[in-house]
Amino acid sequence: MPENPMPRQLHRPRADGRLIRLVDGQPCLAADDWELLAPGASAGSRHPILHLASWALRPRGRACGLWMEPDDDVEAAAGCLDEAALVAVRFPSFRDARGLSVAHRLRRQHGWGGELRAVGDVLCGQLRQMRRCGFDSFALAAGQVPEAALKALAARGRPHSPQRSTP
Repeated sequence: MPENPMPRQLHRPRADGRLIRLVDGQPCLAADDWELLAPGASAGSRHPILHLASWALRPRGRACGLWMEPDDDVEAAAGCLDEAALVAVRFPSFRDARGLSVAHRLRRQHGWGGELRAVGDVLCGQLRQMRRCGFDSFALAAGQVPEAALKALAARGRPHSPQRSTP
């Protein structure tokens, strides 16, 4: 049997405040008590964010987040949205923009109104585009400076690329 290449815990909350959340449209540092869990991992004391493939195995009576990869079927996830406390879309690489389309479809086609979190290789320079596609919280990649993220999201004026309503 081949070994699962996915680590058992993919995202741990950061004590350094690297979670950025939009509150009334304004970016702020926020505590992160959620963790992205690989299939088979135990949730511990944090709120689990479970992959779409593991959603049926979620613990009942406990707030759970839904985790999606950029190549996951958004239509399949639509049936899970009523029970999800948040949806996290993972960016495996900062060069991979498919998660923007996932966010756009969740918001526009499926009416997701809850927290939509970008996780994975999330860089400060991407946050404004992610926000335009519907993300309202951002778990920054290691090495990213939270203050730079706040500044990037608070910046007014014309974006570097033409603003569009679609990714």
